[in-house]
Amino acid sequence: EKRTLEIYEGQAVAENLVLKLLEGPESRELKTVIPEEFSIISVKVENGVCYVNLPAASLATLPEEEEQQRLILWTLADSLYSLDTIEELKFLADGTELKYFGGVSVSSVAARPAG
Repeated sequence: EKRTLEIYEGQAVAENLVLKLLEGPESRELKTVIPEEFSIISVKVENGVCYVNLPAASLATLPEEEEQQRLILWTLADSLYSLDTIEELKFLADGTELKYFGGVSVSSVAARPAG
């Protein structure tokens, strides 16, 4: 789903984008990928690196199937890489860097895809 986001003074674009993803699609014909209980503490961008900090409890809300976990991770990554200012992603749980998002290595989305 393609959307135009309204950003107000003081709002960070990357964080606003992730919050809209968590709200799910506007179209009733589309299905949300991210579990309703999933939440984010913060999203910040520094020197081209986007830090997505989740509560550790959000990891427990992930589906058991790795394919579904991968879909959630790639949905977040694809959306964030749509912003020109982001070259690298780092996922954190309560401030500690994650190596795995459920059972999926975060290295698969760590760097902006070429092209």
